[in-house]
Amino acid sequence: MAVFSANVHAQGDIKNNIKFFADVLVNASDAENREYASVELNGLMDKWLQSDQSFSDELKDVPWISVKYDQAKNFRILTWQLKGKNDVFSHFGYIQHKDGRLEQLNAGSTPNADTPYEILGADNWLGALYYGVETVGNEFLLFGFHGGNGKEYTKLVDVLSFDKNGKAVFGKELFRFDQGNTRPDLHSRIFVSYTPTAVVSCKYDVDTKMIIHDYTSEKMLGLEGTAIGKVPDGTYVAFEYKDGIWQRIDKLENTPVDLKSPDYKKKRDSSQPDLFGRSKN
Repeated sequence: MAVFSANVHAQGDIKNNIKFFADVLVNASDAENREYASVELNGLMDKWLQSDQSFSDELKDVPWISVKYDQAKNFRILTWQLKGKNDVFSHFGYIQHKDGRLEQLNAGSTPNADTPYEILGADNWLGALYYGVETVGNEFLLFGFHGGNGKEYTKLVDVLSFDKNGKAVFGKELFRFDQGNTRPDLHSRIFVSYTPTAVVSCKYDVDTKMIIHDYTSEKMLGLEGTAIGKVPDGTYVAFEYKDGIWQRIDKLENTPVDLKSPDYKKKRDSSQPDLFGRSKN
């Protein structure tokens, strides 16, 4: 009994330290302090997640760490991020299974022109702070944020699956971008890039059963117009699930833009609420 009490006490100490360093990681004004907290937090999370009691703890008292379970609660994915020097982001994570299996996610992949098509593993994970997990068919859709170099942010939709050995696999050719074309253009994930000053939505809409995100286009920013950044133009892109494929819809039907020949400069009717019920005024 004494050994059990000592273990519980030790786990409690680790949890308290996780709360402290996760707070510093996000809220410290000095980048060096945030980076130091990141190193400490990573080591603490590795120890804590190996304990038998950790899977049932949703870390609701540690809001700086994202904890997302699959619908059946057979596994969960935990992610967090560091905004380091020069506003460059680093991402960290684990996949923890109910049966105790634990897989560390190492952000070894840098986004490039091939990334939308790549199949990645835990050792070359793209990196993201996941804010949503949806089960559609046999697939797990991950909705996340990637901070990149701090100059351009990205919302992404990735696909998580597990190979025959139970190892995590990220990406699958499920997203078709060629509306109406005979030759398919299948992507393994979805990216929505935008300037850090913009607010962009990318989510699974339960009512329509679609993936929906803001369409962003390059605009001149600032009063002097010296910078260019991607911002929402008030219209939405959707992906509809048909026959095992997410088919891209370039413009939703409730926008005034012709789906066959989209005009991204055309403004929507602001007298009606948008798809999410928000006022457009």
